[in-house]
Amino acid sequence: MQAQAPTAPIVLIGLMGAGKSTVGPFVARRAGRRFIDADVALEQRSGRRIADIFATDGEAAFRALEHDVLAGVAGRSVRAGHRRAVGGSTGRGQPGAAGRRHGAGGG
Repeated sequence: MQAQAPTAPIVLIGLMGAGKSTVGPFVARRAGRRFIDADVALEQRSGRRIADIFATDGEAAFRALEHDVLAGVAGRSVRAGHRRAVGGSTGRGQPGAAGRRHGAGGG
């Protein structure tokens, strides 16, 4: 009997530099899914590098943009069964964030 692929998305959450963007493609490939890197999606949507957004607009503006991008990625990913990598502070200050678990990991 063959195991069925999970329908719920897998979200990699962790600190910058811990390996989310490195591990994510392997997890996605193993599950037969497409990998979405939230940082890449954010930079594509904004047309700016994350460092530039922080430097020019500050963390609050970056987090607002991050929240919007992740909401879009989450909706698309849940429907298509993709895997995502998101930053370690994802969810801080966002509705429903209190119940989220943050593990080590990152960038």
